[in-house]
Amino acid sequence: MKFSFSWLNSYFKKSLDIQQLEQDLTMAGLEVESVHYLAENLEYIVVGEIISMEKHPDADKLNVCQVNVGSENLQIVCGAANARSGIKVPCALIGAKFPEFTIKKAKLRGVESHGMLCSAKELKLSDAAEGLLELDINLTNGTGIVEALHLDDAIIEVSLTPNRADCLSIQGIAREVKAITGKTFSYPDATISTSAKTPRLEVSIENNKACPAYSFVEIINIDNTVSLPAEITHRLECADINSINPIVDLVNYVMLETGQPMHAFDMDKIKGNLFVRDAKAHEKIELLNDQTVQIKKDDLIIADEEGALAIAGVMGGNRTSVQSSSNRILVESAFFTPDSMAGKARHYRLNTDSSHRFERGVDFAKTSDTLQRLVNLIVSSCGGEATAIKSIQGELPKRHVITLNPLQVDKILGRTVDLSKIKDIFSNLDFDFKIKNHIIEVIPPSYRFDLSIEEDLIEEVIRLIGYDNIIAEPLKALLKPLSYKLKESSYNAIRHKIVSLGYHELVSYSFIDHNLEQSLHGNQDNIVLENPIAENMNTMRSHLWASHLEALQYNINRNQRKIKFFEIAKTFIKKSEGYDEKLVLSGLVCGTAIEKNWVEKNRKYDFYDVKSDIENLLEYPLEFQTSIKPIHLFHPGQHAEILSQGKVIGRLGMLHPLFQKNFDADDSVFLFEINLNDGFVKRINLNTTTLKTIPIQRDISVVVDRKIKVGEVVNLVKNAKIEFVTDFSLFDVYQGQGIDDDKKSLAFLILMQDTYKTLEEKDVEITVENILSLLKKEINAVLR
Repeated sequence: MKFSFSWLNSYFKKSLDIQQLEQDLTMAGLEVESVHYLAENLEYIVVGEIISMEKHPDADKLNVCQVNVGSENLQIVCGAANARSGIKVPCALIGAKFPEFTIKKAKLRGVESHGMLCSAKELKLSDAAEGLLELDINLTNGTGIVEALHLDDAIIEVSLTPNRADCLSIQGIAREVKAITGKTFSYPDATISTSAKTPRLEVSIENNKACPAYSFVEIINIDNTVSLPAEITHRLECADINSINPIVDLVNYVMLETGQPMHAFDMDKIKGNLFVRDAKAHEKIELLNDQTVQIKKDDLIIADEEGALAIAGVMGGNRTSVQSSSNRILVESAFFTPDSMAGKARHYRLNTDSSHRFERGVDFAKTSDTLQRLVNLIVSSCGGEATAIKSIQGELPKRHVITLNPLQVDKILGRTVDLSKIKDIFSNLDFDFKIKNHIIEVIPPSYRFDLSIEEDLIEEVIRLIGYDNIIAEPLKALLKPLSYKLKESSYNAIRHKIVSLGYHELVSYSFIDHNLEQSLHGNQDNIVLENPIAENMNTMRSHLWASHLEALQYNINRNQRKIKFFEIAKTFIKKSEGYDEKLVLSGLVCGTAIEKNWVEKNRKYDFYDVKSDIENLLEYPLEFQTSIKPIHLFHPGQHAEILSQGKVIGRLGMLHPLFQKNFDADDSVFLFEINLNDGFVKRINLNTTTLKTIPIQRDISVVVDRKIKVGEVVNLVKNAKIEFVTDFSLFDVYQGQGIDDDKKSLAFLILMQDTYKTLEEKDVEITVENILSLLKKEINAVLR
């Protein structure tokens, strides 16, 4: 938010120090981003009047002007297109300094020039300028430009967090200054100046939940061509608000002053009475920015008997816009609830001053008072006759009591804060509070939507004591080393282990595009967000794969050839009653597994690389079975279910070639997902044991029925937990000469090791015999 320092200063009897103000606001949580001093290097620039002008004798585009600067007439050569006799403009005298040069007596094409006539850009009042800055003809010649344009001022820009909507006004900033410094200030006069006449138009509130308060007034016989006081236009310019016409400018001025957005309608263009209602299907409106939009059904609008006049709290329409010729207006001041306003402007790709304030919350107790302030300004500046203000009020937000235990402040701050200090802070904040049994009960003001729990009050106390006043003290605590079990959570253990397998962790949003959710994940019953942060992030994802594939495409486009992602995050599925959240480990593998070298050719990742990674990660018996249920995203017949103890815990598969092409992948893409909600993850541990004995290796080859799956044989041995066996894995499959057609030969590597001693030969023989006996009994395997 930008504002004029002199405007803020006018609220206080004692002048503020701008450097101290900058420090105070920043330390209280309202970060001052910049301070721009308007009067910098303007000492030798005054109001000058061009009293005569003639063409330069040797230059077609230059003019020789005689300029009166109060005490004398100066001859100045000027090339501005709008230079002419009778206008008053800024005149830089000899000695005036600009960033690139200093004004000196000079000759331009042989004609002497004793100064320079200035544009708004040269005075740093605008980023661009077309010709000279024309001044008010009533200004006195020779008056310093700082005084003439009220430039003895500075523009302060404050960066506000979304919860501090109460500071989106000059009065809100003034309240903060009072809270910080204890200085008192006074509000502008808002005494009632309206007549006893009631408004002619009727207003019906059809949705009083979204609009619980609505005030309006009619003003006739206004002159919307007058010039507003320079003080008002200057303050608007400091806030980067362009002048439109006096009525619109005053509406904007009071919004900057109080934080209450309002809107003025041309009464002659209103057809019948007004209605505050939800939009109907297919209603359209041409907005003030000349954009025609179709209003979303059930969005709150202001309408007459012919249709929509404004999108409530966002922007008005062109049909009833106030023009310079308007002389009868209706002005509204309303409270639209933050919940009803959330995301409405973004839906139309707008971000207006009104929507910015209504989304965060405006002072619902001052709807009528701020309208009265506007009426006073309009009548005093533009003339006219105003009716009485009519207010329609429903159920306003309730301010609930918040309790604060002062001991909690001491505990969090780390030092004792006197109760009297807390009382002073709350008084300066204009909080309504009382103390019962050493507990402070606070009713937040109507403009503070950010206060709801005890911690909010503690934050107020701490920030106004001053973060820089918190004493740095060394921590005092008994340090105890944590047991190993507490050093690593199960999920951190997974992260460590999968990173050691060459994966990179991916962090992505839980929101994806609606079309991706349907096309990739095959989910037709989507969880669609009402207020998405972006159009392509409007749906909660049921799998993480779409996010992985977008990251894959991003990396492929940057010539990455070895891609291994993983992410631990939640997925979301709609149920018949409510929603289901699951925490999953999801991953993607694509590209080159082994780069080309002198030993072997390069090799791409395949199904078994990913399968091996999953087995190494989980470190307990798994089964991989062909999935009966088709997965929309995977290649038909090339995906499997991952089972642990007979229960499906995840899936692994190869991306369908159609989707592979869509994401610019030349190599096969493999995706997996493991459910972490089932509790099995607690069994995953980092391997920290260092064995001192030497492992013993033996090979066996057995003949089994051709239909038997290798995974079943491996799991059979591993599940038997035969003593000394640390690994049992396949290294060869043979079918051919010497083997019956309905049989196959499987060769396995047996790895044996004892934790405490080196195995003797008899131990090895017994272990191998136990394995062979098991295979003979269970699958009728015969040693080859």
